[in-house]
Amino acid sequence: MELVWKQLQHIMEVMTERCHGMLALAQRQREAVIQENIQGVGEIVIEQEQLMSEFRNLEQERLALVKELGAQLGLNDPALTAAALLPHVPPAWQPAYRLHFDLLKKGMADVKREHEVNQKLLAHSQHFINWVLQYLVTPEGAGALYSPQGEKVQRSYYHVVNQSL
Repeated sequence: MELVWKQLQHIMEVMTERCHGMLALAQRQREAVIQENIQGVGEIVIEQEQLMSEFRNLEQERLALVKELGAQLGLNDPALTAAALLPHVPPAWQPAYRLHFDLLKKGMADVKREHEVNQKLLAHSQHFINWVLQYLVTPEGAGALYSPQGEKVQRSYYHVVNQSL
């Protein structure tokens, strides 16, 4: 059983490292969005997908180890979680397990929070782009313009662009 605890501890350490990597990528992504670096965002998304794929594989390993430990401890719950395993951790493994559990939980929460910020930023950017496009193609979006005779003209100053569309 000691080997399985060591494996679980190692997997949780690696998963926490991957969370730090995902957090760094999310922060880079936010900067790329702010700088309107579309190519940079695309490159970061590819890196994120690779890291998430690796994280999913580690998560499957972690779940298998939790189930194996649960079976060895006589906990025959097919939906056993790492949190539910906490009270059953042997005293010798309690400090390390608790530390890695807390670090992984915090890392995952940090990544989630950063992705939520990026999601809002991207949504605002998309809203702005939609507004600009709407402004360009509809005369209602433009301020008043004046003809050479000083008369108020209600058409958009992008009227020429609108006609060529």
